[in-house]
Amino acid sequence: MRKIPVPNPRFNPPELARYLSRNAAAEGWLFESLAGARHPTKVGNGGGEKEDAGVPENGAKSDRKGIFLISTLAGIIGGLCCVTPIVLVMLGLASISVATDLGNVLYGQYRWLFRGGALLFLALALFFYFRSRGICTLDAVRRERNRIINTSLLVLIFAVGTYILWTYVAVHYWGIAVGLPWAQYDESWAIPASALVLGAAFLGYWLVVQRTGRKKDRQAAGLPKEAS
Repeated sequence: MRKIPVPNPRFNPPELARYLSRNAAAEGWLFESLAGARHPTKVGNGGGEKEDAGVPENGAKSDRKGIFLISTLAGIIGGLCCVTPIVLVMLGLASISVATDLGNVLYGQYRWLFRGGALLFLALALFFYFRSRGICTLDAVRRERNRIINTSLLVLIFAVGTYILWTYVAVHYWGIAVGLPWAQYDESWAIPASALVLGAAFLGYWLVVQRTGRKKDRQAAGLPKEAS
């Protein structure tokens, strides 16, 4: 940790000025490192100054990570019904026939339970995600309505595409590789379907990023907001 030199308690004005000038950078580093605190900054606006809202510059990057992480986890959770027999076979806890019967039961009778669990996880994850970004009240929800709707839809579409790709492509061929008799099921539809859904999700994400960039440019130029 950097050490900030402690001045002699007996100051005279010239010594005080030199001390403040010498240690300004160190003091700034210290305060900015405290608990990731966000401090408002002064930004120019025409002839005057105003305080920035304190939104971090990496907000868009953080949103992107949140969208991909929540979507991926939800898609994986939805396909756990098919992962379970594979894991049992690989660990030597079940034979091929027992794992096949278990997979038929889990997927045939309980797949919607796993899908519902994935949707429940999705809703809770989005709740805590928005809450961690300061959207905690009804007023904040109204102000950030478009952001909430866009992010939630993108997460849902990404999750559906991830679920199809994970369950009907990756897990399907993984099960065949460990000896499960899943080759009899034709899952060739899953590759183009997952590509279509994920492609739509990436397109939607790109459009949201472009719209957000235009909105920031208009705000920086002092132009009125676009009609929603």
